[in-house]
Amino acid sequence: MKAIGRAWLVTAVAGVWLAGCGSSAGPGDATNARVELGEGDNGKTLAATVGEEIDVMLQTIGPGEYAVPAISSGSVRFLDVTLVGPPNPGGPTQLFRFQVVATGRASITIPHTAGGRDFQFTITAL
Repeated sequence: MKAIGRAWLVTAVAGVWLAGCGSSAGPGDATNARVELGEGDNGKTLAATVGEEIDVMLQTIGPGEYAVPAISSGSVRFLDVTLVGPPNPGGPTQLFRFQVVATGRASITIPHTAGGRDFQFTITAL
């Protein structure tokens, strides 16, 4: 019974995550738009509009975890970080949420407590 319960939970979490992929905005509605990044996007620069949300999903394999992000300007605001899915013995999966609040450019670094695995990206806010 436990295996079935876990499989259902993993399927539900994956379904919720996939349902959130892409933009949920309607025409002309930037306030509901969403940009999603993951480990493969480290070092990227992207454009976003005011009101857009940026979600960054990162998993640690091994010791440590990702910590509080550093943001270079006030054009992007850090909203929160949550753990995603059931506990994983390999390391936590974390979802960091940001929102574009003004035009400008922001470099964002999410440091890793074990060092050497920081995640960085830049937003050009339009």
